[in-house]
Amino acid sequence: MPTTPVGKVFAGLELLMVLGGLVLLWRHFLGARSTRDTRPAAAPPALPRWRTGGLDIATLVWLVLCGGILFQVTGMGLLRAIGLEGTRLLVIVSACFQLGMLVGCLCYMRFTTTGRDYDRPRKGFLLAGTATFLMSLPPVFSLGIGWQALMNLFGIPIDQQEMIALFKNTDNLPLLGLMIALAALLAPLTEELIFRAGLFRMLHGQVSRWSAILLSAALFGVIHGSLASFPQLALLGIIWALAYERTGNIAVPMLAHALYNLNTVILLLAGIES
Repeated sequence: MPTTPVGKVFAGLELLMVLGGLVLLWRHFLGARSTRDTRPAAAPPALPRWRTGGLDIATLVWLVLCGGILFQVTGMGLLRAIGLEGTRLLVIVSACFQLGMLVGCLCYMRFTTTGRDYDRPRKGFLLAGTATFLMSLPPVFSLGIGWQALMNLFGIPIDQQEMIALFKNTDNLPLLGLMIALAALLAPLTEELIFRAGLFRMLHGQVSRWSAILLSAALFGVIHGSLASFPQLALLGIIWALAYERTGNIAVPMLAHALYNLNTVILLLAGIES
């Protein structure tokens, strides 16, 4: 629990957002149930199936990984050559990896045949993206509490994501600004283009709906490399895939992702770590 006045204020605001998310969840599912039998006809899906194959998935993954590794290795070499070490090196190298993955994804969109049908962000996402963020808070926080209790019960060490540890140990304002931009801008853009607009939509055209949702969400959780955060991240991947499927606009999960990351950063800066 927070002990400082600032921490208590932000904890109170977080509680209000969680309660707001509960209200939205209740209205969403109640409204869906009440209109289920009154729709005159089935509307066309907001997210049409994308007819791709295994080679397309392999190509996207290969380009993304190659771009991330190339930018990371190159960036690390250049930064070490100018004598940069420690936290600054780790943060900038992490940004290089994200940027490289984004470049790899953009190369797929630009230079492949199926990439021409890749979904791009569109207007009209603010309300849906904000609502998706708020509705994600109650289930994700509840799962996080239960998962941490389970890990404690079995004596499993609760590791933190590397970027969270860096946030807690950084007092350099320019570096902190870069980390916030990485968490709230670059990461949501890159990861939603790869995991929702890319992998989820590709899988959605080849396997069952829930297989595509669960597989892309599990991969999203795995790449963050934290056992303590894996269930919450996988659940977020499911929620954001459902929001993308429902709206057909990749900008919706991008905004929800950005708000979630920014919310996490604010809580860390306010001294609320769990």
